[in-house]
Amino acid sequence: MENREMFDEINALIGSIAKAFDIADGEVVSAIEQGDLGMEMSCGH
Repeated sequence: MENREMFDEINALIGSIAKAFDIADGEVVSAIEQGDLGMEMSCGH
């Protein structure tokens, strides 16, 4: 995946999280930076 594609995917993910929690994109970014919001990949086991 090219850097630009990855940036677009991350941007879309941040937008989806903001919409789900009804908050601004900037608040999502802030929460990630402060360690208040984290995600990890899991195979579901």
